[in-house]
Amino acid sequence: MNESYIGIDIGGTFTDCAALDAAGRIATIAKAPSNRADPAEGVLAAIAVAAGNLGIGAADLLAGCRFVIHGCTVGTNAMVERKGVATALI
Repeated sequence: MNESYIGIDIGGTFTDCAALDAAGRIATIAKAPSNRADPAEGVLAAIAVAAGNLGIGAADLLAGCRFVIHGCTVGTNAMVERKGVATALI
């Protein structure tokens, strides 16, 4: 898929992936389990599922990708739920 865009969101349970075509239309959406110990594992798995939905390999999907947009719901959830390391925003 040439000139694609990929959106990734890492959540506490699942990592979501949306692949858009060159015109910005959603080509596929995919979901894979998140791994809190290694979030990259969920990202790569979700990209592999998205690529499989398109009938191509993950390397081909990434090779044609112009941008990867990343969101991190797991970080937002930690703030909202007040879990994790105590931090402050100055």
